[in-house]
Amino acid sequence: SSLDFARLASTINTRTAGDALNAEQLYELDTLGDLARALLAPREEGADGHRARPPLRPREAVNLDADGLEVHPVARSQGAILTYHFLRMQRFSDWNVPARFWLNGPLALPAFEAALQAVSDAHEALRTTFTLRSDGRFEQRVHPAGRPVSFTIHDVADDHAAIDRAVTGAREPIDVTQGVLFAEVLRVSPTRSLVLLLLHHAVADGWGVGVLLRALRDHYAAALPPPDTGPAPTPPSLQFADFARWQRQLIEEGHFDADLAFWGTRLQSPIPFLSRERNRTLEPGASATQLVQIRVPPDQVERLKAMAKSWRTSLNMLLLTTYADVLCGAAKQAEILVQVPVANRPREAE
Repeated sequence: SSLDFARLASTINTRTAGDALNAEQLYELDTLGDLARALLAPREEGADGHRARPPLRPREAVNLDADGLEVHPVARSQGAILTYHFLRMQRFSDWNVPARFWLNGPLALPAFEAALQAVSDAHEALRTTFTLRSDGRFEQRVHPAGRPVSFTIHDVADDHAAIDRAVTGAREPIDVTQGVLFAEVLRVSPTRSLVLLLLHHAVADGWGVGVLLRALRDHYAAALPPPDTGPAPTPPSLQFADFARWQRQLIEEGHFDADLAFWGTRLQSPIPFLSRERNRTLEPGASATQLVQIRVPPDQVERLKAMAKSWRTSLNMLLLTTYADVLCGAAKQAEILVQVPVANRPREAE
């Protein structure tokens, strides 16, 4: 998909310490040889308004507070989330990121707790707290490895009771000045449990939850008896605080100025939001959204892929453009704004 191409371009540029390729250029490359030649080709710095970016590397120097905790700036996305969170006095669960999964079979609690602690020790973001300074800026403080993870276990009557309690727990507001990761095991029987992991969006998203679950699985397997003789899970070489510091450096050095100029022009007001008169009254509790599934015959899919390739784009972009065109026609607008989710960070910052 186009998002995969964007991630690939970001990964290449991070590892080559520059901005040699963008997603559009990747569409034109058919072989690894083409990719190698594109990377080795001389490129005039600043030709497209961008300067070569410094590589993303582990930090060397750190600032410590009075308690000996590392203090780092927050990333731009974290700052936006935290601003909203603190404006609402941290009393709402809008930014909670819950992950729930069933465990079938005997749960080895010591191994599970050890795995959870090992994941927290490996990922600084999971043992980070946030504070609001007097000047209105946010800071993140990294607690040392070994800080206990908030972990509870409860016995419940059946699956329904476990699900109800997990849903309620997922809506509990998180005080990010105290912690960002909470775990609860809801034990239905000795061989069946529901696990709830609750994180704050300032340190995790859907992508990050996948990383967390894979790491938890690997550490749990390694902690189960008999002792695992395989290689121990490798901690990440980069932490999110490294990314936040790197992003702050890029901002201060003006690496995003060309992007800001482009989007400042492209998204000049009025922004073309979809305008549509409602022609029906919603029932109380009803949703204004609806999921519609459409099956496309395989031969049509192949023709769409060929069309996308001929236009040097992806199938995702082609279908999204078609959808937007339909909306424009229905709303009698020449242009609308369509939003798609993307992490927009280097693969190493996972």
